[in-house]
Amino acid sequence: MTAIKLRAVRVFAAVFTAAVVFMCAFGTSMRSVGVEDTVENKKELAKEMTLLINEERAANGAKPLYLVPYLCDCANVRARECIFRFDHTRNENEDFATVIDTNLVPYAVAAENIAAASSTAKGTFDQWMGSETHHDAMLNPCYTHIGVGVCYEPNSDYGWYWEILLVECDNELQGQEVPVRYDVVPECAGDINGDSEVNNFDLICLRQYFAGYYQMNELQLDAADLLVDGSVTYLDAQVLQGYILGKYTTLPMTLSDLM
Repeated sequence: MTAIKLRAVRVFAAVFTAAVVFMCAFGTSMRSVGVEDTVENKKELAKEMTLLINEERAANGAKPLYLVPYLCDCANVRARECIFRFDHTRNENEDFATVIDTNLVPYAVAAENIAAASSTAKGTFDQWMGSETHHDAMLNPCYTHIGVGVCYEPNSDYGWYWEILLVECDNELQGQEVPVRYDVVPECAGDINGDSEVNNFDLICLRQYFAGYYQMNELQLDAADLLVDGSVTYLDAQVLQGYILGKYTTLPMTLSDLM
């Protein structure tokens, strides 16, 4: 069984501005169970969904969305409401956007995507990507902020329910941030700790990595692969040490450069 809902553009008035509301929803029946629905899990799923959307926006020349805790709270309310009414209205006659306190978020435009069934951000993101209407909503350059909500109810029709709130707002909202996939981002080959320099601190990080005391993300592993052979070994550490001591003048290198 599948559940697909699309709704046309609606216009409503607010005391601060006119707001154009674009609403869309998509659901599929592939239910996943057993994943804990906790506050921390919700935060991680919200971050992952925002990363996926922002990466797609970047690929299409749109600015990233700010993830806002208050909008996530609103989206979580809407996600739970969708368990009982999988629709863009609340209590039959209230618009979805009434979940937002306009004193806290004085938005000009608001939109909602809802989906059901998938337990993962990627699975839900792919649902929306498969619909031109939902895809366009996520990439709309007018939106500036996002809230992501998710809830799990094992005895419901679909199990998992997702919601994203997209708004255009000129104000800086409390707690807003653009999530990053990696906390450490190297600037160049050999810059393992991400401080834009290649020095003994990077060599220490690499040695601690070999000893099992330091974890590196994918970008750090690429920066540490100084022989560009797809692996990070003690030979890379020797190359890094040689560069720091002035024996080598460029990074990265190849095995033939060492001979």
